Amino acid sequence: MLREIIQNNPNCEQPGFSLTPFINKANGLLPWNELIRISALKVSEYNNENIISRKDLSEIWIEDKTPLFVKIIITFWWGGISHQFQAPLFYNIENFNKLSNINDNFNTDLININNPEKIDNFKSKLNDIYDNLKFGNYQLSGINTAFFTKLLQFGISNTIQPIIVDR
Repeated sequence: MLREIIQNNPNCEQPGFSLTPFINKANGLLPWNELIRISALKVSEYNNENIISRKDLSEIWIEDKTPLFVKIIITFWWGGISHQFQAPLFYNIENFNKLSNINDNFNTDLININNPEKIDNFKSKLNDIYDNLKFGNYQLSGINTAFFTKLLQFGISNTIQPIIVDR
């Protein structure tokens, strides 16, 4: 368990891998979708083979100009969204409409939880974000708790750092 926690350390170098199969699956299930196109273009900025490492993903999350929906989609690709089980549920118009509309609220939640002056409210803010991901405004079909932890690890940049928990 400790080794897995250490491997989730953002300073730990992990090799990147190609997101091309995930981009292709997304385009196959939701062709011509603008959010997928923009996200795939962002991935291609890192190299022409669409290889993204943990470090690259961290850099994407730090960029202010990158829309939150791009960060979320790339994180799901990087996290290995299941082609067989999750992808058919995730790639739908309802989810992608929700993704394009959660930018402001989710961004505000992340800004608030990252505010070092309000660190004492971290647990309640984290619970609020988690509840929105699991049951509320940010809920996306096909996406479960393991992917929430990925979003939280990359989206939360203060001294209390969530870890990725896949099991």
